[in-house]
Amino acid sequence: MPTCPFEKPKIAAIVVACVSAVVFILAVAALGAPRWIDYDTVSSGVNYKNYRGLWQSCQEKSSVQYCSLLKHSDRKGWENATIAMMLFGIFAICGACVIGILALFEILPVWFAGIPSACAGIFFLLAVCVYGGSVKASLLSAVDDATYYGACFGLTIICMFVSISSVWTFLFNSDLRKIILPGQSTDSEKQETEDTKNTEVKEVDKNEPEKTKLPSIDV
Repeated sequence: MPTCPFEKPKIAAIVVACVSAVVFILAVAALGAPRWIDYDTVSSGVNYKNYRGLWQSCQEKSSVQYCSLLKHSDRKGWENATIAMMLFGIFAICGACVIGILALFEILPVWFAGIPSACAGIFFLLAVCVYGGSVKASLLSAVDDATYYGACFGLTIICMFVSISSVWTFLFNSDLRKIILPGQSTDSEKQETEDTKNTEVKEVDKNEPEKTKLPSIDV
C-alpha cells in the first residue's frame, strides 16, 4: 500500500536542509557581487560598460575592468534598505537550514523550517521591490543608454521563489494539513481511525449484558 509522502519527515528534512543551504549560498553571492545593474555609457566617444552592486561599482573599458568599493556616503538610502532586507533574508534562510538539520535528528518537527524560510522569501521580495523600483528612477535617471538588471538581481528573484515555495513543509503538520488539504487523510490517520472504531466496538460488546441461555425442554 503506498505511503503518504507527508509520513516521511526525515526525507523532507534532508530536502529542506539542502535547499536552504543552496539558497543561502546564492543569496550571499547576490549580496556580494557587483552585478545588480548593468548599463552602458559613452564618454568622449568611448564606450564604457558599467556594473554596480550593493558594495562596489565597476567600469569596463577595452576589456579592462576597474572596481571601487562604495562607501556608506556613496550609497543611496534605498541601496542600504536593500542590503538590510538581503541580510534579514540570509539570516532567516540560515535558520531554516538549521531547523532542517535538527528535524533530521527528530529534535524539531520539519514544518518549523517553513516559517523562517517563508520569512526569508518575503525579505528577498522586499529587496527586489525596493531595488527594482528605485534604481532606474534614482541612480540611472541621467543615463539614456541601455540598462539591464544584472545576474545578482536575478539570483535574488530565484531565492525569493524557492524560499516562499517552502510552505509545502506546513503539510507535515497534521492540523495544518487538514486546513490546507481538507478531506484528505494519510494512511496512518486512517489506521488510527480504524483502531479507534474497533476499540469502541469492543467496549460496547463488553458493556452489553450477557444473554441468559434458557434450558431446552423436550416434548
